[in-house]
Amino acid sequence: MAAMVPPGGTSIKTERFRGSLARSVLLLLLLLSLLPAAIISSVNYFRSRQLLHDQTGTQLETIIHSQSQALYQLANQGQASLSQLFSQQEITNSLQILVTQPNDAAAIQNSQQLLQTFLIDYKNISGTTYSQIFVLSKDGKVLVSTDSQWNGQSLSLKGAVSDLIGSEKVMASYNLAPLFTNKWILFSTKPITEVNNTNGPTVVAAIQSPVLEHALQSTDSIYPTGKAYYFTKSQLFQYLQSIGNIHPLDPDQSHLNQLISLVANGEGLGSITSTFGIPVLAYASWLPQLQIGFVIEEPEASIYNLIDTKFQ
Repeated sequence: MAAMVPPGGTSIKTERFRGSLARSVLLLLLLLSLLPAAIISSVNYFRSRQLLHDQTGTQLETIIHSQSQALYQLANQGQASLSQLFSQQEITNSLQILVTQPNDAAAIQNSQQLLQTFLIDYKNISGTTYSQIFVLSKDGKVLVSTDSQWNGQSLSLKGAVSDLIGSEKVMASYNLAPLFTNKWILFSTKPITEVNNTNGPTVVAAIQSPVLEHALQSTDSIYPTGKAYYFTKSQLFQYLQSIGNIHPLDPDQSHLNQLISLVANGEGLGSITSTFGIPVLAYASWLPQLQIGFVIEEPEASIYNLIDTKFQ
């Protein structure tokens, strides 16, 4: 049976339909009116995050460049010292004799005395304090040192020792055992040229300087929520206030790989995951004068906390 429709009226179903349609249209209009505000809010959110990202990145870059200057100055001191040493004919002559007579007691004693005198004189002139100057043979034996207890010691050719032999360079290295156990040292090296113009034993000047610790400590104090590190391809180092020294961390190769990628072109800024599994914004720089990387990391939660809270 057809629905009853009063004269000049509409059915109940039609009235319900029209009511439902009106509500749908009103809801749609309401959503459309809110859409621009939501878009603007989202745009503002991402713009604010990008602004904080860029500002923090600039600050991290400035800190790394500023703290690196003291490290570069230390490296330059290391280079200058060996240039000065090799300019003294009496020292180079004694080292040439030592190369040809490495086991001769008189040659060892003469070279040691000359190196000890140079060590004292150079400190008085430049203010640079050297821990030791020593000569390494190609097989890692200490032919002579300003510390007589080191004479004749044989070092493993693994790791940092092999990097010291046979080339002219400056490098920072950790734990050159047994000479510098669990210490950060800046090494300057220069080979002795033998009579046939080939590289012979290598003269090594070692500086145990507080500059290496101070650079990390100062960077940490500037950014208390962040953390600064030195790194190589296989190790990560941080300054520990509790021991007042630089200490190695258990290696996290995934983290190190991310840092190495950041310095592929010398230096760079990027969002990475820290060695503790925390998202961080990091600025890293490779310091070729010291053969180490220098990075400061700031947790992203600290950077974006206010923005994330405001737009929740």
